[in-house]
Amino acid sequence: MLGLVMLSCLGSDEDGSNGYSELKMNLTATASEDNIHEGVVHAGGMLIKDFGLDLRDLSIGYFSEAGINAGFDRLETLTFSEGKDAYSGPHFKLVEDGNLQSNLLGEKNAPNGLYQEVTFQLGNSTGSGIAHSLDLEGNFEGKTVKIWTENTGWLKASAINVNAYAVYTNSELTLVVDFQKLFEGLDISLAQDGNGDGKIEIGPNNLDGNQSLLLIFEQNLQAAFHLQQ
Repeated sequence: MLGLVMLSCLGSDEDGSNGYSELKMNLTATASEDNIHEGVVHAGGMLIKDFGLDLRDLSIGYFSEAGINAGFDRLETLTFSEGKDAYSGPHFKLVEDGNLQSNLLGEKNAPNGLYQEVTFQLGNSTGSGIAHSLDLEGNFEGKTVKIWTENTGWLKASAINVNAYAVYTNSELTLVVDFQKLFEGLDISLAQDGNGDGKIEIGPNNLDGNQSLLLIFEQNLQAAFHLQQ
């Protein structure tokens, strides 16, 4: 089946020189319809003002055109490394001052083929003096809410709505964080300001007693990422 798809999708090599094409990888976030209004992002009942993450060790799984034409049905790996391949990580802002941001992850001369999934690791950013791999801040019913995690696990994002994306000319793929899935089952109205400092914190220090909400948020991480063209 992959061979038939490859032959139909990759029969042309207009821009791909010698079986390679320039592949650009982007990173952005999305909110469900009607959740973006006047330059601000709403999710989980929150007005999200800032959202950033630390992403590293990005690799893409693909079936190469050459491999499929040779009769191989084997997933290969293309790696983007920090400091190489125009990789611009590891610190990225996906929402800044309430506005969604698009980030360039990197560009690479990539083998023509069917690109199926992205694997990456969350890392710890120490720019704020605290080890955050993901940091979100916003407002809920007039109160400041901060959600952050030290999670450094590996995550995988698959192609959405299709099995894979054909890359046989200069192309772009985008790693997307879906806020609707990130906040699924997360009731911010249950969050409390346990220490009374005026900020509701949902983090691994359990400073305000919101550990159960953090667990839900971290469990949502895997489902919140997808790959799209």
